[in-house]
Amino acid sequence: MLIIIESGSTKADWLIIQGDKRIQHSTMGFNPFFHSAEFVAETLRNDELIKEYIDTDGEIYFYGAGCSSQELNRTVEEGFLKVFKRSKVSVDHDLLAAGLSLYRNKDVIACILGTGSNSVYFDGKKFIRTSSCIRIYTRG
Repeated sequence: MLIIIESGSTKADWLIIQGDKRIQHSTMGFNPFFHSAEFVAETLRNDELIKEYIDTDGEIYFYGAGCSSQELNRTVEEGFLKVFKRSKVSVDHDLLAAGLSLYRNKDVIACILGTGSNSVYFDGKKFIRTSSCIRIYTRG
């Protein structure tokens, strides 16, 4: 089983691959600035679809908002490992997922526009530069 998750602070999009079977799923987003490992685990345990995959061997790749340091990544990783005890879990920044999704052997600029916004210059291996965008509020 392979699970790839792209998570903002509001929602997370899941792709679950098991053999020829591909399932798309959505959950709330997990951000280590706002959610503890216990909260992540409890939320996952209560999801009816996810319950079907808890005891499966596999790999889980989580790319999330707020996952910008090893310490923060560990929070999300611990939450997943409490539920998916037989799986390997990798947690990284959502900007890495954005960069990887666009990279085709040529440097790219990837942007995330959502609850929060961010951009990255990506050379296929590492971020060259990142910047947070400022929200613009208008009166209306």
